[in-house]
Amino acid sequence: MDAWKRKPPRTREDWERGWTFIEPYFADLPPADITLELLDDWYGRLLRVKGVDIAYRAVKRGVRCIISWPA
Repeated sequence: MDAWKRKPPRTREDWERGWTFIEPYFADLPPADITLELLDDWYGRLLRVKGVDIAYRAVKRGVRCIISWPA
């Protein structure tokens, strides 16, 4: 939790905003089960509904989260 508190406010806001789009789609899946096809479907839906800016930010945060998740 200390690492989170040390992050700049803008970074924390960006993570929180991204998570609102990540959680409903991926929260029940272990990171190892998230395939490129699932990511592509999720991104396509976000792109259509929310636009490029939101979709990009959510993907940026979501992919970082998946990659850094302990195996």
